[in-house]
Amino acid sequence: MPTDVMTPIPGINLTYEDATILLNLQKLWLDYVQWMRNHLISVLENIPGQNAVDSQLFLEQPKAIYNELRKYLGDEVAQQYLNIVSRFTQGNWRLVTAYKNNDKIGIDLSISQWFQVGDELASFYFKNFNHLDEIQWRSLVREYLDLKIKEINALSNGNYDPEIMLYNQVENKAIEISYNMAIGIIKKQHQKNESPTIERVYLQK
Repeated sequence: MPTDVMTPIPGINLTYEDATILLNLQKLWLDYVQWMRNHLISVLENIPGQNAVDSQLFLEQPKAIYNELRKYLGDEVAQQYLNIVSRFTQGNWRLVTAYKNNDKIGIDLSISQWFQVGDELASFYFKNFNHLDEIQWRSLVREYLDLKIKEINALSNGNYDPEIMLYNQVENKAIEISYNMAIGIIKKQHQKNESPTIERVYLQK
């Protein structure tokens, strides 16, 4: 269960609309990592209903993300994000499949490719949610990927208790990413309205 808590933002009172942006993006990211995990389990454990899980992860979740972001970024930029995050999600699928097949070369290649797409995603975040600098965004995405890779490795080896702990950390990292995405959006909204500057969000562990 997520444990990170966002501290109040210095110098500004969040509006109802601001809080809605924060909550919506947080829900989208938590749904995303949940369906990522459901996909991981369904593939490795050969659980019936994998097609339904895949439909959520590869179709419904991207659609929900696109529909939310287009409200703030416009159709074209939201589509750019959708294209990147779709490849990001495929990186999860490739790595899980390689682990299931005990394909050591495939595992190494999948990890390398996943980090490449992750860096591309971080650059997108910096350009469109430039609340953090590009190095900070890249670090955040890479920390997320490090946790996901450890989670996949743990579950593929039957280490269920460590996997649960890792998944909880993945959720917390997802919250951190979604907060900083949301603050980037809110920051732009307030700047348009000539409102006070929003300072960086810090999460209390």
